[in-house]
Amino acid sequence: MVSEMPKIMVLRCIFYLLLISFQHPAKAQNTSNLFHPGKILLSEGKVAGNFGEIRGNHFHSGIDYKTNETEGWPVLAAEDGYVSRVKINANGYGKALYITHPGGIVTVYGHLREFYPAVADTVKSIQNEKHQFEIEFFPAKDQFKVTNGQLIAFSGATGGADGPHLHFETRYTAGEKPFNPELIGYLFPDTIPPVINSIVIYKPGPYNGLFGSEPLVIDSSQMELSSPENPILCNRDFFLGFEGYDLAGNEPNHLGIRSFKTTFNDSVFFQCSIDSFGFDETRFVNAILDFQLQKSQGKQVIICFALKGNKSPLYANYEGLMHFEKAGRLTLELEDFNGNKKTVNLYIAPKPLHPKIVQKLNGNIIRYDYESIIKNDFAAVTFGKKSFYEDVNMEVNNEIDTDSAGFSNILKIVPDYIAIHDPILIRLKLIDPNRQLNTKLLVVKVDSTGGFDAVGGEISDGWISVKTRELGTFKVIADTTPPVIMDPFFEEDVHSGNLKLVIPFKKDLTGVKKYNCVLNDDWVCGEYYTSRNRIEIFMNHKLQQGELLNLEVDAEDGMRNRTSYKSTISYHTP
Repeated sequence: MVSEMPKIMVLRCIFYLLLISFQHPAKAQNTSNLFHPGKILLSEGKVAGNFGEIRGNHFHSGIDYKTNETEGWPVLAAEDGYVSRVKINANGYGKALYITHPGGIVTVYGHLREFYPAVADTVKSIQNEKHQFEIEFFPAKDQFKVTNGQLIAFSGATGGADGPHLHFETRYTAGEKPFNPELIGYLFPDTIPPVINSIVIYKPGPYNGLFGSEPLVIDSSQMELSSPENPILCNRDFFLGFEGYDLAGNEPNHLGIRSFKTTFNDSVFFQCSIDSFGFDETRFVNAILDFQLQKSQGKQVIICFALKGNKSPLYANYEGLMHFEKAGRLTLELEDFNGNKKTVNLYIAPKPLHPKIVQKLNGNIIRYDYESIIKNDFAAVTFGKKSFYEDVNMEVNNEIDTDSAGFSNILKIVPDYIAIHDPILIRLKLIDPNRQLNTKLLVVKVDSTGGFDAVGGEISDGWISVKTRELGTFKVIADTTPPVIMDPFFEEDVHSGNLKLVIPFKKDLTGVKKYNCVLNDDWVCGEYYTSRNRIEIFMNHKLQQGELLNLEVDAEDGMRNRTSYKSTISYHTP
């Protein structure tokens, strides 16, 4: 028994379709004669995130529009076209719709609450057939045709969303490469220049890069004091970094920097503009951040320097390393899409020459373009050809796990502040490879508080192996605890006005990976999102006071620990 689209939603669809017929597409500059960008939200949405913004280990690939912290805003098709892909996922974009348009452009709408009726009916039919919530399908060109300004969905907070908003993306049809929606007219009011909190002048490390470098942080007050008469003394070889952000309108949230440029006495030595990138290139964002400074001082510093292993095309013609012998003017310029600029001039002079001191580094040198293995009797770590962006030194140490339930030695890979591109391979020798719990063993990363983050692993010949993009402390534990279901409760859905039955889980080390819901002996499509860690079952009829519902839930975590839950729930007005 799967809930049909609530009547109130159908009425809303009819209302908004009538209303939209009187709306006019947004006027915008257009780079394609075949694509005429229209409104994508019936109500004006303020910008919460922009294209190219740094998000963890990737560049943000679209624009996030605020929806007043609510769900259910009407989402419109940007232009004529057809629905070419529908995907529902517990993570990522949650419920997402992809529309292919003339002019070689695809638009993406993510974190949706619900699709428009034709697509919603097909989705529910497929979910019913497969008995699963997460699905993906690619409709034929003539199955779901849409027109500019047509209602296609309602906004939500599905997938990995932190809160209600619409994620809007534009891609080139060929290669699905994202590009800045502002390039085809999706502009937002912005008269505020970017902000520069601090500038960092780096003395390069022993391998002429970021690793082992010495940062000189220049805050805003020091910037103002810099002058030809009062220059900042720095190393004769240097590269630059900065801590900054952009703003739009009166919104307080920090946006990403679209472009930045550094010059010395008006000669450019580094320049970057973030307007498009491939999904296979987005992880190179890790190569422009100083993770050591972020960990030690909480600063998100972008370096204006291309590390040797950084293959991003965003600044292929600039290395960013500067050598100077005479005092001069160092300029950093940030610019947003609307041409608002922030420029800071620093006057610098070379430090007096001193005998060069050879820096002694601990550990083994790892070449960024070679495979390296560090191993002993209890552990082995393989660093691939593309694991690092530059040459680094690493130490791999072992300690005895004093926990009586330990299954391996403790492995420490330091330093732990270096970004990894391609995963490294960790292998740990099991203390007792014949234990019955071996099917429940996994590698975990130990955080600074002693807590665990699951990494995973496969066992073979008395060793457990796993790939990871993390450095730090690792050990092997057994996960035998199944998912724990807490007391279900009813909640009114703010979008449809109907009730939903909420089934919350306690936090699980390896997360809920599979589940099945049965209500009154019929399979139902429960919606599970990892960010919420709960299943939501939408009721297809109005419940009466005292009405009984027989609920059965089976759930399985990442280590195949299973739990079964059965309960008879009596409905009472929340």
